[in-house]
Amino acid sequence: MRHFKWDGKTCQAIFDSEGNLCALLIPGPVDSEWEHQVINPATSGIAIAAELLDFNTKNVKHRRGDFAAVAMGISHGGGQTRPSVLHQTKRNRPILDTLLSSRPLRRLAGHIDTVVQAWAPRLHGYYSGLLNGLEEDDPQLKRPIPGSAFAACTINFGPKTETLPHRDYGNLSWGWCTVTALGNFNHELGGQLTAWDLNCMFDLPPGSTIALQSALIHHSNISIAEGETRYSFAQYTAGSLFRWVDGGFKPTSATKQKEVEQGRWEKGLAMLSKMGELSITSKSDAPNVLSNSNT
Repeated sequence: MRHFKWDGKTCQAIFDSEGNLCALLIPGPVDSEWEHQVINPATSGIAIAAELLDFNTKNVKHRRGDFAAVAMGISHGGGQTRPSVLHQTKRNRPILDTLLSSRPLRRLAGHIDTVVQAWAPRLHGYYSGLLNGLEEDDPQLKRPIPGSAFAACTINFGPKTETLPHRDYGNLSWGWCTVTALGNFNHELGGQLTAWDLNCMFDLPPGSTIALQSALIHHSNISIAEGETRYSFAQYTAGSLFRWVDGGFKPTSATKQKEVEQGRWEKGLAMLSKMGELSITSKSDAPNVLSNSNT
């Protein structure tokens, strides 16, 4: 197992054996106020919401570990006849809406979206096109954070988010899930994200993000010390939403589904950025984040 000691300050790309960009380590922008104006208040907002929310058994006992977690946004599958917005209780809905509409969390999501678009433009375009189509077809379907290309998000309220090895098999198989670590913990001693199929363990400092193929790669994170806190903010899109749109915004027969699935994997791989083709240029809202650093 290789321990990748990342300082959370420079963007790092991880390619598979065929030269496909399969993961990306995303720092915050080079901004002296970023931690003060975004990371710290986003962390405080999650901690405050955790005290106010009414968690049920499913929220605190699940296959990813024993910690509080709530999913929000657009979903499809699990017996649903069509895409819908994930249900929240009358008590929890205003608390979660306030958290997702907060400026720090929206700035964080916007920064991640900018970096993903720069490094994986074809994949980002596929995600963005899906949401545009869903929202046009059904105005009741709204992405959890405006401007983000992801249909759903999960906030892990911890307060000690220590995940078991798992795959997020409901997500788009070749797509990305972004996970942002937040909290107060020593990232050199704990909280590292382990990508078992890549045989790598990555330091993930508070405020930094990893984008990875969470449906394909077994991943988990190391425990943290007593007295420390670790939260995380994950964004993703269910693979079944893409099948719904590709099927013409309606349930499809087994025959039609087979037609839709033919060549799907090859088309998906073609969306991934390739080693050598990336020419990342700086952007005004993230000036030094997008410098190409291949691993």
